[in-house]
Amino acid sequence: MALDKLEQICRGADANVASCLSLGIVKDFQKIAKDRYTKWSNASVRDLAAAYTCNNAAALLDASSRYMALVYEALHAAYGMAVSIDAEVETRLTIHVKSPYIPLEIGISWHPVLNLPYIPASSLKGAARAYAEVNNIRPCGKAPEEVFGSPTGAGLVELTDAYPVKCGDKLIEPDIINPHYREAEGAIGEADASPTPLLFPAVARGVVFRFFIAPRAEADGKCLTDVLDVIRGALTEGIGAKTRLGYGVLKL
Repeated sequence: MALDKLEQICRGADANVASCLSLGIVKDFQKIAKDRYTKWSNASVRDLAAAYTCNNAAALLDASSRYMALVYEALHAAYGMAVSIDAEVETRLTIHVKSPYIPLEIGISWHPVLNLPYIPASSLKGAARAYAEVNNIRPCGKAPEEVFGSPTGAGLVELTDAYPVKCGDKLIEPDIINPHYREAEGAIGEADASPTPLLFPAVARGVVFRFFIAPRAEADGKCLTDVLDVIRGALTEGIGAKTRLGYGVLKL
C-alpha cells in the first residue's frame, strides 16, 4: 500500500494502530532527534488513548468476541473440551513494553490483526508457573513446569492468548513515568538531572479479557480446578510490568 494512501486512513479506532504508528516513525525518523522522538511518542500515546474509547472500539471488541468463539470451537474439536475464562482488569495493565509492533518509547502488547491490546499466552503461562513455584503449589499433583510448560517443552494444559471483549469507559489510558537521569548515556549527576516525562499506553480498569484452557491430556475436574486456582492467584498478584507498584491485577 502506498504511504500516501495509508496516511489517509490513519484516523480513529478503525485505523490499524501498528501500521499507522510504524508509518509515523518511518516518515519522521530521519529528521527526529532523540528529544523529538520522545515528543512524538508521548503525542502518539495521547492520540491512541483518545481514539480507543469503548464506544469507538466497539466494533473491534465485537470482532474479538467472534474470533474467540471460533477459537473455542477449534479447541473443543481438538481436545474434547475447553474452559472459557473472563478476567477483568482491576488495576492498569501494561505488558510487553518493548513490543516490536508498537514503536513507542514504552509500548504495549498489540495484536496487529485484531488491532487491540492483548495478553500473550506465554505471559499467562509464565505468571501461573511462577506463582505455583513461589507458593510451592503442585497443581494436578505435578511440578508447575509439567502443567504450564517450560522453554524446553509443552505442559499438560493449553492456554490461549487473552483478548479484550468488553470494556466500560476507556480501553486505553495514558500513564507516565518520569525518569530524572540518563543512565544509558553514562551521565548520572545531580546537577544535570532533568525530569523527562514519558507517556505509555496502559489497559484501563474495567476491560475484560477472555482466554481459554484446554487439557492436552486427559484431566479430571480436580486437575482443572487446581489450574484455575493457580491462574486466579497469579492474576490477583498481577501480570505484566510494574506489578510491584500494583499494576496488572485481574479478577476472574
